[in-house]
This record gives sequence, structure tokens and C-alpha cells, in this order.
Amino acid sequence: MRQLIAVLIVVVAMVSGCAPRPFANTWPDGKPKQSGQLVGGKRVGAWTFTRADGSREAAGGWLDDKQDGAWTWWYADGTVQQRGAYARGLRTGPWEFFHANGKPQARGQYRADRQDGAWSWWDAQGVMLAEGDFVAGSKTPGWRFYEQGKLVADGTAPAASPDAPSIIVAPQPVLPGLWTQREEANVGKLVAAYSRGVEAGDGYFAATPAKPEPRAFEGKPLPITRLLAADGSVLDLAERQGQREVLLVVLRGFSGQVCIYCAAQTKAISQAMARFTARGTDVVFVYPGPAESVPVFLQAVQSLGVRSDGLLIALDLDLALVRALGIEYELAKPTSIILDRSGVVRYAYVGGSMTDRPSVDDLLAVLAGLGAPR
Repeated sequence: MRQLIAVLIVVVAMVSGCAPRPFANTWPDGKPKQSGQLVGGKRVGAWTFTRADGSREAAGGWLDDKQDGAWTWWYADGTVQQRGAYARGLRTGPWEFFHANGKPQARGQYRADRQDGAWSWWDAQGVMLAEGDFVAGSKTPGWRFYEQGKLVADGTAPAASPDAPSIIVAPQPVLPGLWTQREEANVGKLVAAYSRGVEAGDGYFAATPAKPEPRAFEGKPLPITRLLAADGSVLDLAERQGQREVLLVVLRGFSGQVCIYCAAQTKAISQAMARFTARGTDVVFVYPGPAESVPVFLQAVQSLGVRSDGLLIALDLDLALVRALGIEYELAKPTSIILDRSGVVRYAYVGGSMTDRPSVDDLLAVLAGLGAPR
């Protein structure tokens, strides 16, 4: 009988651990901020998000901590801002975007988070700006562009520059305050961990010192050196050869929310930027995924007190670099790469989890081993 009771207790505990539990977070004045359900610390089911002024901002579903099903965003006055659906964190099916006055801004289809099929854009007065088709995120011939409602370009679209992004940006949904209160409370510990390699504590991780495993791309040049900078210019890492070392920090990218570990790592490195600059090392943050997600990341980093105008951010729009390095996982595994002045990979740390990243001290120690700064 005792054994049976013990078994029943274990079963009940397991079932209880898998059952959804309510979660709610508030603004400092006690007003609702976000609410929904968690299972094992992951978001599930319907969630709602509210601004500090009490206006509804967003609502939609989650599945295993990924956005799933129908989602809607609103302006502060209740006007719909954008709406569409996700399938396990990727935009899918028809999406609509609206100006603040309620008039359509853009409309089209997504497939696996890539624009696909017919798309149209309008200005705030409802006048057509552009229309055309995409296939897996790339424009097809036959686009039409308008000025003041009059057709100014038609027929075959001009050949795309190899440096141009493959998509026309559509607004990226921004979710407010996705970090839990516990995560926000531990940001300082995370920044310390990514600065000095000390233990973060409170159930997070220990990383002293970071020990990378050998990678196939070490000792070789990067397979891809030309990236698109966040300002739209071309960033060619090959141009730094013979002049500068490069620390390439590949972040996880945007999959429905900004990773707090990416934000904390970015803050730790930004606080030590003068130390990297002093030894002739450029720091480049690589953000996998669509260009429209970068402002979301910068907003999160700024909330931690980091000046985003001093960050050099490159985009890996189609995950070409991520795939070439073999670090793809729900966009990308957190990865830190050091290139010597000849452009060869001398150090590569691929995180085994979202928290697993080398500290600033680890990285500077590796750089010190490459020789005197220039």
C-alpha cells in the first residue's frame, strides 16, 4: 500500500508539473502588463499584452514558447495595427498592416516567415505605392511602382544588386515586456557573467572559463564575408584583412521575442568596447533573420542602458552565414568567432545552449594570444 501511495504521489506531481499555470506581470504602478499561461516555464495558449497606459497592445497564442495561431496588434487608440498568424514562431498565411488612421499599409502572404505570393503597399491616404510578387522572400519580375497613384514603373523588375536585401521590409510585430520579472531581476548577474565569467546564480549557469570545442571552420577564412549592415550599407569583413582583428558575435536572432541572454551579452561587450578598440579589434554583432526585427532587438538593448548607435550590427537575412558555419538552430546558436588580421578564424565558441557564451575576459585573453595590438 505504501508503495502504491508513493507511486500515486509521483504521478500527481508529474501531472501537476505539466499542467498550465496562470502567469501575470504588471507595470510598476500595478496595471496589467502581460497575462497568459505557462507550462514548465514556457508560454502556451492565449496571451494578452497591455501598455503602461492601460491600452491593449497585442493578443495571440503560444505553443511551446513560440507564437502560434492568430495574432493581432493595436495602436493605443484601439485601431488595428497588424494581424496575421504564426506556425511555431514563423509568420504564415495572409498578413495585414495598417496606418495609424486605419487605412491599409501593406497586405500579402507569408510562408515560413518569408514573403511569398502577391503583396501590395499603400500610403496613409490609401494611394497605391507598389505591388508585385515574391517567391520565398525574393522579388519576381513584373513589379509595379506608383507615385501619387500614377504608374511610374512596370514590367520586368531591374536585376537586383547582390548587395541588396532579398525582401521588401514589412513591419515586424513587437511584443511588449516579454521578459519575466525574474529574468529582468537577474540581468545584472547575466551581464556580470558575460563580462567576467562569474557564476550568474539563481538557477542560471556557470561559465568559468569558457572552453570551446574544435570546429571544422577554425583555421580557415569565413565562408561568407559580405553582409548587409543594419543601415542598408554593405559590410565586407574582407576589407579589414591586414588591418584589424574582428570579433564576430552571432546572436540567436528574433523568433517572437528578444533573447535576454543576447541582450545581456551585448551589454557586457558594449561596456568593454574601449578594451577591444584599444587592441585594434572591431566588434560586429551578426543578427540572423529579417531586417525588420533589428529595431526590436535595439529597443530591448536600449532598455538595459546600452547606446545602440555605437553598435555595429550586420544582418544574415537568409541565414546564409549561419548555415555555412553549421550553427543553425531555431535561427542560430549563440556563437563567438575571432578572425585574425589575415581573416582566418582563430577562435570559435558555439554555445551548447542559449545561455552558453564566453565572457569578455575570455575573449580578450584569446585576442592577447594573437600578438600585440595595432
